[in-house]
Amino acid sequence: MKRWYANPAVIIIAITSVVAMLMAGLVLLLLPGSGEIIRLAQWRTARLKTAAVNAEIGYQGTVAAKTEQLGAVPRREMMTLSLDTRLDRRNPKEPRTGSDFALTVGEGDAASSYQGRALRIGPARYVRFSSLPAMLGNLPLANLGSRWLSYDPDAVRAKIPLPVIGGASAKPDEKADAELLARMRSTPFLAFESRLGNDRIGGVAVLHYKVRPEILFIKDFVIRSEEVRINRELDDKERRLIDAFFANIAADEGEVWIGRSDYFFYRMRLRFRYDDGERRGNFSFSASLSQFNKPMTVAAPDSPADDIDRVIASLLPGLTKHLPLAGAGTARRGTAAAAGTGLQVSTPGGTAEADRDHDGLPDVLEVFYGTDSNNPDTDGDGMTDGAEVDAGRNPSGPGQLFDFTNSR
Repeated sequence: MKRWYANPAVIIIAITSVVAMLMAGLVLLLLPGSGEIIRLAQWRTARLKTAAVNAEIGYQGTVAAKTEQLGAVPRREMMTLSLDTRLDRRNPKEPRTGSDFALTVGEGDAASSYQGRALRIGPARYVRFSSLPAMLGNLPLANLGSRWLSYDPDAVRAKIPLPVIGGASAKPDEKADAELLARMRSTPFLAFESRLGNDRIGGVAVLHYKVRPEILFIKDFVIRSEEVRINRELDDKERRLIDAFFANIAADEGEVWIGRSDYFFYRMRLRFRYDDGERRGNFSFSASLSQFNKPMTVAAPDSPADDIDRVIASLLPGLTKHLPLAGAGTARRGTAAAAGTGLQVSTPGGTAEADRDHDGLPDVLEVFYGTDSNNPDTDGDGMTDGAEVDAGRNPSGPGQLFDFTNSR
């Protein structure tokens, strides 16, 4: 009787089986672990040329009552921002982004809602509001609705005395974008905690992980990104402001869903806690991504856009007083943008700096604020309209321009 090990067919099957098992073991050894998969997904997603992103950013919290009255109830505040965005980076000299947005922000019944579309076409920025309050505190907003508005980000930022947001960029957008994308690919924003099993999103098999946002790396990315944008290192005062802000933030929890075959992020949910002793609340971020590297169209505005840099610049000094980190930043006073030159507004019937009543408030801003361009003191309180705006006061009546508790 012929022995089994002398049978060529059996030998071939045995050798094939052993080789298959060895190859399977080798593949398992070479497969990236869960932490490596998360970093790979981050790297691949940051390299996308086109994508569709649906995101929502939210905050719910309270602010301690500024009164010593016994039993004073903290004020509740909230913010939600929903974005339906299309990204097109196929042409690095003219990246395009189109976002339909819905923003609600405020305190309780005084919350204000805005809807519209924002565009980036290369260096140009546009926004069109389809819905917004008639008033924001004592600021009339009717003249900003239902038309395309353009603005220069550097001219606007030069008026903001905040790190990260403020100060004109020192590098062209193309170079800054390339450097920031490189940092985004390599910074470990998320730490692996556990695997939650397999899942499917839109028919696509995905890996599901529990993760933890890495606050220190996120802070470092913010600092490095700001240094790339302004092309210099932050000074000690600027870094202390950012350190103080991030010291009040703690990572809560997070989840990510990563494609099993393409290693793109398909979904992400992150939560953070904020507590600075006066303001306490929770931030949340969720995003769904799709249409990876698919043909994408982000169309430019379909009608002429009015330039509103001068309007925005007139509002920012008062608005930034209501923001955290206000007080000292990267804005360099004395620049042309910070001094107000180069800020234009297209308005029928007048030039950007025409000021018929010589009250320090250009005619185009008289239209925006609802004041009388032939009367230097519209509300008759003994202070010129321009001086009131500079002081953050309502030039057309009583109250402060930036008292948002009466938004409607």
